[in-house]
Amino acid sequence: MPQLRAAAVAGQLVAQGLLAEAEVLPPIIAEAPAGEPARAAILARFTAARDAMQAERRRTAWRIRTALAPLIEARAAGSALLAAAFGADRGQALLARERRRIAEQLIRRALLQSRRR
Repeated sequence: MPQLRAAAVAGQLVAQGLLAEAEVLPPIIAEAPAGEPARAAILARFTAARDAMQAERRRTAWRIRTALAPLIEARAAGSALLAAAFGADRGQALLARERRRIAEQLIRRALLQSRRR
């Protein structure tokens, strides 16, 4: 059933914030074969894919923070920080702007801490 694959992809895209659940799920369900079991399977696949991607995104953000912390402490160049962030996101679970935002947040936090000392 192609709707199951579409539901899985849609779940990943929703977790990444690229699509809204309300706009993507109804057309997939509308194309499903009649009957509650097919629709339940689509919803289950969507939910599983969304939840798995959300969990992977949280793990990836943690890996990026962990990889960047020593570089920020050493005052590494911005290009090195972005390269490390990219390397920590092996599966490309985060968008480039999200990786950059994590780096910027860590830099701001380090600057604030250095001012307090």
